[in-house]
Amino acid sequence: MRLQIAIALSSASFFTVCAFSQTPAKEAEFASVKGKVVNSLTGDPIGKAAVILHRAQAIGSAYGALTEVDGSFALANLESGAYSISVERTGYAAVQNKRHRNLANMTLAPGQELAGLEFQLVPTGVITGRILDANGELVTHASLQLIPVKAGSSRREASLYATTNDLGEYRLFNVPPGRYYVKASVFEQMNVSWQRPASAKSSVSEGYVPTYYPGTLAEDRAMSVLVKPGGVLQGVDFAILRARVMRVRGRVAAPGASVILVTLSGNQGVYRDAMADPATGAFEFSGVTPGSYTLSAGTAIGGKPGLEGTRAVEIGDSDMDDVNLVLYPPVEIQGRIRIEESGRKIPNNLMVVLARRDSRASGGASFTPHQTSSVGNLGQVDPDGSFVLQGTHGARYDLMIGSLGMSSDNTYIKSATLGGIDVLGDGLEFPAGGLPVTLDIILSGKGASVDCVVTSEQNEPAAGARVILIPDRSRRARLDLYGECKTDQLGQCSVAGVAPGSYSLYAFDEDSGPLDYHASEALAPYEKSEKVITVKQQEYQKVRLDLLQEQ
Repeated sequence: MRLQIAIALSSASFFTVCAFSQTPAKEAEFASVKGKVVNSLTGDPIGKAAVILHRAQAIGSAYGALTEVDGSFALANLESGAYSISVERTGYAAVQNKRHRNLANMTLAPGQELAGLEFQLVPTGVITGRILDANGELVTHASLQLIPVKAGSSRREASLYATTNDLGEYRLFNVPPGRYYVKASVFEQMNVSWQRPASAKSSVSEGYVPTYYPGTLAEDRAMSVLVKPGGVLQGVDFAILRARVMRVRGRVAAPGASVILVTLSGNQGVYRDAMADPATGAFEFSGVTPGSYTLSAGTAIGGKPGLEGTRAVEIGDSDMDDVNLVLYPPVEIQGRIRIEESGRKIPNNLMVVLARRDSRASGGASFTPHQTSSVGNLGQVDPDGSFVLQGTHGARYDLMIGSLGMSSDNTYIKSATLGGIDVLGDGLEFPAGGLPVTLDIILSGKGASVDCVVTSEQNEPAAGARVILIPDRSRRARLDLYGECKTDQLGQCSVAGVAPGSYSLYAFDEDSGPLDYHASEALAPYEKSEKVITVKQQEYQKVRLDLLQEQ
């Protein structure tokens, strides 16, 4: 399957659809869309809302309109094809309930007139409060994080942030209705010290640590708060706690390098950064809580990546000294792609994509084959099939192919070898000093196509559902075999370029939030409802799926 490399055009929230009607397609070349945007609570029209249609087949191609005072909008002269849709208006968010489902995609036929659309947005809320220290004093410059309450430890959801002012007060605004955990952090000990006295001894100290409302260190003991539509929740005050904290000291081989310490525990990753001593390369992090971390460092030369290095760090109940980190220059490899079937040309805008495996294992953003927030390293493929990739020594990467915009061809990776060694299953690792061999990738244009039709509990088309295609257990290490699509207004979507083999299909409600479906424990509650298919080369299958309920 080919990865869709998406370039975000807007941070707009997706909207929901109540009802729509379609007229038969005309002979005219262009289509049109008409509708209105209303307040989900009152039914009142929402003016000046931005309705944006992003054309899936062409990066950078979008159509937009602002709603009138009566909430109406009209978009004309639309080329036929698949679109993703978004609506944004300050003070409003997408409706999140089972009655109104997100319509994130739609497909327009030539000359089609899609009318009667009603998009509902809900007013957002506000949370205010104060942060205190152990002595009851107000804390300034504390960082607040609002974490949506979602079932399952494998869910990763975007958070909202705020900082306390000089009175220790914070205000989290534009909050979509729902339940949240409130977390406060103070890194008052994060000033970098380059002094490393020879007589310095390890000592365990106390410091302020991330604390959940109403005053606990563990998320599973936190009390959630409910934000109602358009509501203002006041008085969410709590004290940030002190606990045993450690110190991490070390050196990097490149003085003045930027050093980052990232925690791998929990779904909400926390990072701290520092600059190494320009003279000695020494760095220090104080106030670090026990846990698993990744330590990374790098330099930049003329705005371009310079030396890089990374290593795992396990922090226990004592300080860590002499945590040394070796940096290496970026490693460059040459590669070549060819298509197995004779006479076929390399597709336009083809990219080779490398995704670091440690980013998939951390608490950071989940990497998916069809929707990426961080695609890693990219290599543009020239018409002759050649490409160049850069990577970091010591890091292991998953290999995929991608394209700018939506791809509907049936190309898939049949093999990928580096010096005759397969790199699809175990991943690609960059040794120091460069690679004298070529990365050879063979594509096949005989992939299968899977068309999906998703229905809701009411046996109606499930618009905006996320369909996930997951390879059988023996091949789940290969990211290039995963597929994803989102249903249009008819509850339909397609995955092209499916390699031969067995797969499981799941259809998730968009309201259920992001799911790290590379984690077996995340899929366990849904396995009884999976749809298992086996596809052959150039096979076409149409599959009907029921929308899964959140577990």
